[in-house]
Order: sequence, then structure tokens, then C-alpha cells
Amino acid sequence: YNEYKSYLSSTMGRLKDRALIGKEKGPGRKSKRQADPVHLVEEEVKAKKRKKQKKAKKDETPETIVTTAVAETSDGEEGDEPVELEQKGLEELNSLQETLLSKTTGFSDNKSWLKVADGQDDDDDLGVMDDEFAESDQDDDDEGFGNAEEEDDNNDEVEDAEMEEDERKEVAEKHTQRFAFPSEVDLEEEKSGKLLAPSELLERIRGNIATIANFKLLREPGRKRKEYRALLRSDLCQYYEYNEYLMTQLMDMFPYGELLELLDAQESKRPVTIRTNSLKTRRRDLAQTLINRGVNLDPIGKWSKVGLVVYNTSVPLGATPEYLAGHYMLQGASSFVPVMALAPQQDERVLDMCAAPGGKSAYTAALMKNTGMLVSNDASKERTKALTANLHRLGVSNAIVCNYDGTAFPKIMGNFDRVLLDAPCSGSGVVSKDPSVKQSKDELQILQISEVQKKLLLSAIDSCDHTSKSGDNPGPIS
Repeated sequence: YNEYKSYLSSTMGRLKDRALIGKEKGPGRKSKRQADPVHLVEEEVKAKKRKKQKKAKKDETPETIVTTAVAETSDGEEGDEPVELEQKGLEELNSLQETLLSKTTGFSDNKSWLKVADGQDDDDDLGVMDDEFAESDQDDDDEGFGNAEEEDDNNDEVEDAEMEEDERKEVAEKHTQRFAFPSEVDLEEEKSGKLLAPSELLERIRGNIATIANFKLLREPGRKRKEYRALLRSDLCQYYEYNEYLMTQLMDMFPYGELLELLDAQESKRPVTIRTNSLKTRRRDLAQTLINRGVNLDPIGKWSKVGLVVYNTSVPLGATPEYLAGHYMLQGASSFVPVMALAPQQDERVLDMCAAPGGKSAYTAALMKNTGMLVSNDASKERTKALTANLHRLGVSNAIVCNYDGTAFPKIMGNFDRVLLDAPCSGSGVVSKDPSVKQSKDELQILQISEVQKKLLLSAIDSCDHTSKSGDNPGPIS
């Protein structure tokens, strides 16, 4: 009985709130925004709450209507009804509910919700028939009520759109406060030799990128996009110490947010990686031996079965007995990928057109298990010395080292099942190894390297045997 009485009391508040809808209207959301722009967050929460109430109103069942109506009527008088209900007990409370039900909602039976009592209109809103609702129900039919709801929905959408626009403007104001385009005097002082602190320069770079990303809202009046781009290019060149040509190319290739991530990543040092020579040892045995010598290492990842990444070491990795015996090769992790993509098979004819210093050739020979024939070529005679030494140290016995121009190699030898071409590149991606690249590269060098790469690629295609059966099989990647 007490639980049932608490339930009736809890539903009374909700019924009163719905009964007051449309009666007491305060200032709208638009007028509040105009009066006080700080209330945006609070107003958004209220808007979501109103939407939930409206959805609950549409989905309300006749059972809910009956219960809420009984709660409103039974608790309408102060103090008298609850005391009387406690005295009469649960049975008299049920009979009282049926009486109140017939008076308030027009339903004659609590068990048959859809049966309407005689003389009652079935258009009552939520079972509440006060004066204001009664007058509106006499004038409006179902179609008119539906149109009103659609109009309310449209008004809500318009108000929500206005609210979003105001929030965007508020964000724009915040960004504008953080970044102001430097004056002409400041720019002239910087050109004459004035340097900003790195922290100030980085803050200006980020503010400039945020402005360009939302240029319509965040720009200063009268400023053009090319002015912001020119300022950003100058700041990036100064902060990361790139020349203007290389920075311009990077800005044209990448979105500005990704460009910052790329530049930061190139400034960080790469971890030292080694490749286990499977012709002489296994990775597990090599790792245990190096750990005993004071090397802190881990497997490079699940994608490689032979790679190890070295965090720190107490001995030089290029002078250990294992290195001299050819158990591993100091090799970057990125150089594993071309050989894995080539996937050479046993007893094949394979050409490594630009082989020096021999890391990829040795990996190719290991995957071939020293079978077939591997031709390791390099155009530089001096580099072939290091290539030959590494192949001997790593125990490669199926390789032929030669010194020819790769662009003319099809005239010398051809009909290879697979060809590996690691063409010479501009070196713009090895900033972590050689920071001088940031200032030394220009447009002429890039064009020359590109021309050489195209010729080598055509030469590698001509060196392949298009009738090779094993070359069509990609094989397993190790």
C-alpha cells in the first residue's frame, strides 16, 4: 500500500508540468541568447530535455495517461486525501481510483483503456481537461493538431541551427583571441633579423593553422588566405629549419594538421633495428646471446619474423662476435618491406638492380635459402666493395656481384623471374639521419632524381621474363 501511494505521489509532478505547457512561457531561446551569450551550454541542456519530454509525450500510452490522471486528482488537495487513503486501506483505494478515473479521463473501465465513456471526447490531451485545453480541443481536429506539431518541430530545428551557429561564432572568437595576424611593423622587424622564441613561434603556427582551417569565421577583415599561407610557410621554415622550396612542396602535399605531425616525426630519432640472418641462426638464439652481452631489445613486431629493435646497449653492435660472424645485419625496418613484397622463391632467377650495401640482397638470398641465382648489381664501383664484403660475411653463396648502369642492364642480361628495384631517392625522408637534407635539396635535384627513377623502372620491367611461371606466384611473406 505504501509503495503504491509513493508511486501515485511521484507521478503528480510530471502531470502538473505537462498541464502547464503553453500556459507560462518565459523568454524564448533566441531572446535569451541576445540578452546573455554565456548561457549557451545551459540552454543546450534545456533544449535536449525538452526534446526528451516531447518524445515521451508522443509515445505515452493510455495506461500512463490513466495513472498520471489518477495521481493528479488524488493528490490535488493538501493533506486530506492521503490521510483518508491510509485509513481506508488498499481495497477502498482501488475503488477510489475507479471513481476518479471516470471523472478525470472519461474512461469507464481501468481494464479496457481504449473504451471511452459516453459523452466524453477522445481528443483530450494527456487526460487533462482544464479550461484552456478544453477550449483548444473544441476548435482543433486531429489534422490541425498534427500541423501544429510539425510547425513546432520546424521551429525547434531552426532554433537548434541558430544555437549551433552561435556556438561556432563563440569558438571563432576564442581562436581569434589566441591568434592575431602580426602587423606590418612586426613582419619587417622579423625580416631584418628579429627572432621569436620557439614557444611563441609554435603557438603562432598552431593559431595560423586553426585560422586557415576555418578561414571564413576566423580571419581578420581584409586579410587574404595567401597572406596566412605565406606567414605559415615562413614560420615553419624558421621553426623546423627547412628551405622554402622543400617546405612549399610539403605544404602542397599534406593537410596542415598532418604536416605538423610529419615534421615532428622527422625530428625524432629512429630506433636501431637489426635483421637476423636466418642462414646462420635463429632470432630467439640471437636475442638471448645479445641480451647476455647487455643489449636491451625486443622483437620488432608481429609483421616480421627476423627483425629486432634495440633500445640501448652496453656494447657496440657493429663489433660483436655475432656481427662479425654474420648472425645479423644492421638494417632499417623499412628496408625489410621491399623484400617481403618481392617474396622471392627457391630456385628462381632474381635481380637486385641497386643492391649496395647488400642488406636487401642478403635478405633475398636468405628467403631463397641460397638456391637459384641472385644477381646483385650497383652502378657505383666503390659501393660494390661493401656489397661484396657483407654478402661474404652473411654467408650468401648464390649471388653474383656486378657493376653496371641499371638503365642499360636489359642489354646485358634479362629473363629474371623477379626484379627488386630500390631506386635512388631524393633523401627528403631521412631527416632524422641527416638533418642537412632540410637545407640542401632544391627543385633541380628533385627533377633529376625523378628522371633517373623513371628510367630505372622501365629498365627493371624490361629485365623481367613475362613468361615466367614462378614469377606469377607471390609466395609466402617471411
